[in-house]
Amino acid sequence: MDAVSFWTMAGFGILLIALSGLLTWTTENSWRKDKQRELSETDWSYLNTRRRRRLQTNIMISLVGVAIIVGIWIVEPLWFGIYWCCVVLLVMWIILLAGVDFLATRTYYRQLRDQASVERQLLEQELDRLQRSQHNGNGTPQERHG
Repeated sequence: MDAVSFWTMAGFGILLIALSGLLTWTTENSWRKDKQRELSETDWSYLNTRRRRRLQTNIMISLVGVAIIVGIWIVEPLWFGIYWCCVVLLVMWIILLAGVDFLATRTYYRQLRDQASVERQLLEQELDRLQRSQHNGNGTPQERHG
């Protein structure tokens, strides 16, 4: 392997490791902020599983970065093929976890939106009921007799 390819591969591996470190830092920073909030059991469950999924993905991104650097020295064809097939499987697992994270986040926020919509409808019904009770049938406010 020539020097340019070596440094390109090593640089890409180091970039993935650095990216993983940054993603882990942002995940943990978000988790610390979430721990300070008062949340329901459903919210805590979602946030905890999201954190686990994202940390697992970040660790695997680092492993791919290390694998790229180590893979530079594998030259025997059989081991080269086996090694890189394992790296590709790891990348596919990362993609699968990203898809699961996307779907879980979408489902969670869809449930929050639906819940807010139901609460809004209930509040609008209550407002309408209160406004009707303060008006007579002609749309004018009722007068108090006293």
